[in-house]
Amino acid sequence: MLLIGALIAASLGSSGEAASNDPLADSNRGEVQCYRPDVEKKTCQSIASYRPTGPRTYLNTALLPLGNDVTLETHAPVTVKGDAVCGSITRQDVLAGTLRARNQVIPAETAKPLLDRVAQAISPFFNKEVCTRYEPSGADFIAKASIDGAYRPDQDVIVKWIATTDGYTVAPTRQAYRTEIPISTPQLEAKWMEWAKCGMTNGGYGFSWVETPYGIYILAVAPGSRAEAAGLRRGQQVVEVNGKSTFGMSRNEFRALIHSRPAAGFDLKFQGASGVRLPPL
Repeated sequence: MLLIGALIAASLGSSGEAASNDPLADSNRGEVQCYRPDVEKKTCQSIASYRPTGPRTYLNTALLPLGNDVTLETHAPVTVKGDAVCGSITRQDVLAGTLRARNQVIPAETAKPLLDRVAQAISPFFNKEVCTRYEPSGADFIAKASIDGAYRPDQDVIVKWIATTDGYTVAPTRQAYRTEIPISTPQLEAKWMEWAKCGMTNGGYGFSWVETPYGIYILAVAPGSRAEAAGLRRGQQVVEVNGKSTFGMSRNEFRALIHSRPAAGFDLKFQGASGVRLPPL
């Protein structure tokens, strides 16, 4: 769910001079943040800018890619608390976002289904306080986020302050893949397992998943299912299905592939793990 990490970081984070009382001080010089920078290609996984709205309060604008030359722009208030930048993301923040295709605004009625998908993907983060602190890392910084007071090392991300004239753009990156599901609760895990068991009962492979612009994440694998027997495991991130990249793949596209029941079954490739072959149903 890299979308999750990128959106959380870009919407609620900042970096800046460690000695500054305001970690957003660099924004006062017109600079913006580049998350997961690729200096050679001059790309960022997301870009964040800030406009002061009061003492130690800002309106954050986050820009991130959704694949296929589509970008999402969101706005959310943040507050500087000590050496951290804190705020929360709401469903309305996402639904009120602006989608662009090749820099052209997508009409609201066309954008709504995709915004709904994005909101669903990051819904576990809604209305949680996210506070981000920063540690110098060479010329850049590592943003370290805490969610409702709990530090989340899986959300660490490199941040670089850049000038708007530096020529950076946002672009998807496979670095967004993570080695574990970004967030879970007992209630969510029970729901994911319920979906997996339902699939097994209905003659399917017996696993549940969630799509993000950065990949398909396996949420749960039902005990005794075909998926478990094949070696599928919770938390794996699907890179390819039968040679087709899942980068930016929609939920409906992935579902259509899994339900197409090819005679040869499915070859799944994962980020950072050996592949799995699902036999034909």
